[in-house]
Amino acid sequence: ATLEQVEGVVEQCRTARDVRQEARALNQLALMLRAADEREGALEAMREAFQCCRRADDEAGLLSCAESWGVMHAGFGDFEVAEVRVREAMQLAQSAGDVGALASCRRNLGLIRGRKGKLRDAVQEGLESTALFVQAGDPQGAAMAAFGLGNILFSSGEVRQAVSVLEHCLLLRRRCKDKLGLAEALNALGLSFAQIGYQLHAMDYFEQALALCQELGDRDGEAACLRHLGRVHHVHGDHNEAVSSLEASLSLCLRRDNSSGQALCHRALADVRMDLGDPRLALVHLEEALSLVK
Repeated sequence: ATLEQVEGVVEQCRTARDVRQEARALNQLALMLRAADEREGALEAMREAFQCCRRADDEAGLLSCAESWGVMHAGFGDFEVAEVRVREAMQLAQSAGDVGALASCRRNLGLIRGRKGKLRDAVQEGLESTALFVQAGDPQGAAMAAFGLGNILFSSGEVRQAVSVLEHCLLLRRRCKDKLGLAEALNALGLSFAQIGYQLHAMDYFEQALALCQELGDRDGEAACLRHLGRVHHVHGDHNEAVSSLEASLSLCLRRDNSSGQALCHRALADVRMDLGDPRLALVHLEEALSLVK
């Protein structure tokens, strides 16, 4: 549905005084406006959806809107407001005895606390969320929570802890037979091992992730894995292998019109060409990288 069509549905619901359906339509409208990066419109639509749920005494809708509203504020960088909204959703989930919803809220609260630099709180929320998802019989949710926690730890420099959490995520993704999620976890583990100097471990994880991305036809994922492989080959001293992987990644990025991926490939190729004793070609790649990020 287009934005105009959803706005039309909202008006139809208002005319019919169907508050519950109006809330659902407003929720959808808010998400579409968020995707279009229309901050004020998205937040206003979500506020109206929340009010509709309150008027309709729709507890499930109120919980869903409160959490979505918080996540939306976080996406716009309003972390203080985001935390207030998600905590409100947590209270609603606790009142309803909805373990799955509580797990989701705690996962999002952990991500918000992490973005605010509250690492200890973020880790605690991530652990609680993972346990609650397991309690709710939702291994997919538990895997998502573990993955988010692993990323928080990695970004905060706690890479060895991130490895432990991501390995747990990997186990959960295998149990779920979630190949796309598995590739995502393998890639994250590769980055973590590369960061702490275990280049051969990193290569193994990147190669596994690459095979899954190729099997699934995930070209963006394939390009990222090839780029990461190029980086670890370079660090390991395999310069020709590095060039091969990076050029393959660059080719995919060109076909996908992925300018940020192209810039990263050119930057990495510049480093490799310098180490191969070809400063002229290194400069060409560096200039290409700079032109793509302007």
